[in-house]
Amino acid sequence: MDKRTLLAIILSVIVITIGFTIQSILYPPVTPETATTESNQGSQGADSSEVQERSDENSGEVNASQDVSQGFIALGDDPGSTSPVSFSDGAVYEGVIDPVGASLISFKLLEHRDGEDPVDILYDDGSDLVGLRTRFGGWNGQDMNVPFHRQASTDPGVLRFYRDFAPNNDPEKAFRITKSYHFYPEEYMFELTVEIENIAEPSKIPPIQIADNSYSVVVTPQIGPRITALGSARQRGVDYRRFMAYTGDKRIELKNSNPGSPEVREDRFTWVAVDGKYFSLAVIPGNAEFSSVFSTEQTKDGLQGNAVALERAPLSGSKQIDTYRIYAGPKKPETLKQYNLPQNNELGLRGLDLDVLVDGGMLTWLENILKEGLKLFYYIIPNWGVAIILLTILVKLLFYPLTKKSLESTRKMQEFAPQLKEIQEKHKDNPQKAQQAQAEFYKKNGLNPLGGCLPILIQFPFFIAMYGLFNNHFDLRGAMFIPGWITDLSTADTILNFGFTIPILGWSELHLLPFIYLASQLLYGKITQNPGQGAAGGKQAKMMMFALPIVFFFVLYNVPSGLLVYWISQNIVTMVQQIWVNKHPKKKKA
Repeated sequence: MDKRTLLAIILSVIVITIGFTIQSILYPPVTPETATTESNQGSQGADSSEVQERSDENSGEVNASQDVSQGFIALGDDPGSTSPVSFSDGAVYEGVIDPVGASLISFKLLEHRDGEDPVDILYDDGSDLVGLRTRFGGWNGQDMNVPFHRQASTDPGVLRFYRDFAPNNDPEKAFRITKSYHFYPEEYMFELTVEIENIAEPSKIPPIQIADNSYSVVVTPQIGPRITALGSARQRGVDYRRFMAYTGDKRIELKNSNPGSPEVREDRFTWVAVDGKYFSLAVIPGNAEFSSVFSTEQTKDGLQGNAVALERAPLSGSKQIDTYRIYAGPKKPETLKQYNLPQNNELGLRGLDLDVLVDGGMLTWLENILKEGLKLFYYIIPNWGVAIILLTILVKLLFYPLTKKSLESTRKMQEFAPQLKEIQEKHKDNPQKAQQAQAEFYKKNGLNPLGGCLPILIQFPFFIAMYGLFNNHFDLRGAMFIPGWITDLSTADTILNFGFTIPILGWSELHLLPFIYLASQLLYGKITQNPGQGAAGGKQAKMMMFALPIVFFFVLYNVPSGLLVYWISQNIVTMVQQIWVNKHPKKKKA
């Protein structure tokens, strides 16, 4: 869910809660309760037809003549086979490298599902330029889309490919590009090494420079898993794509605001990433000089692309070896933190701080405490939906003394409602005197108009922390609550697909949980409504009872079902507490 939706929900909760409380004070007796530095711009690359045209030229006859400004020609015979090369560690990942370009075109995470298949972190939109690729020159330069030779390696985790090139098909300026992939068992981090060597004149710098760059490493068109409507109201509640970068002391989010014009940054980032709600792909450059490019453009299948590139500065020697580390995996804090200490990862990396990809705030510590409680309930009853309900009940019970105090304070205000109404009528022509008389009345009878509001406000940090927990907790992804209905707590529950989109609302599916939420909220208002209030109070009560819950219904329609399970459970528990507090004094009085 994006920040605007989160802000809207939080503000709505505050308004509806305070509104219900103020309603009970002003019109008794009613007791209702209830964040970037830069704009990201850009396109993924040159026009796809133009890039493909260049690629077709490159894979044609070796002796074809081309101007340097148009690209580089592959020398020598093409490899006998261009069959994709598969690899796997059998536990964490499996992938595919296309010898055409020696590009990584698939990296599947075996422990995480996308429907019935593993999540593929490299999104495939059906175009020819997909995955982790290299290009001559800048981010939109000529793709190295020609067959590479496979080079034998004694290390089973290393796959190596090479090809000779020359500008303008000039063999006297020939140079060799060798691309090596190093995959480690049970690691989401792997290495890409790009080696460029002048083979025609070993003492000279390879003639690979175009403008201000030699080559680029590009992730295109975006990351997986596959999505169907990125940017729609439904998808914003389920997943997103954004650009992230890290300077070594702070995280920077770059928003996508101007597709068609890339955002080029000269900053020295520790890493750059295309980030989703549950998965990220981060590129950690080596020590050479790079500039970062962030670009957005529509993919071939009509979605928003999010491509990131590192443009290598001109080479300074006859042989250059650059090593990139790429993290392609889940946004689980315990996994990302492994790359902060060298003893915790196979690559011996330290201080990457990839865990800052996980959204957090001032209440992260509280969210972590609640997460441990959620895991405990899941351990007892292995169903995340049941765990959410049990955690909600526990928190409501812990706050019952405050809730009871709030309800009792509000009820006490209701008992003196007739006297307060008489004061208002008596001084209806003099509001200042009416307020003074009310203040004296409060003091005389030991009343506190804010007594019903403050205990509720104290609970808001817990509400915000639980919201973040149920909205972002990784373990809720793909978690089933009720078979056949709530099959994934990280997405909205869908009982019917319309086959069309409702205008303005943008709905294409029917979700049941938002209607249950609305019913629970209206029932709560009905239970706490008192028919004995005045006309003005009645009008305000109807607004609180009907209008705000309905507005909230539309805001929450596409949120993850785990959030709504929590919200509905909280409403039900609060209603039970309300009924108990209201009945208990009657029994005592009798």
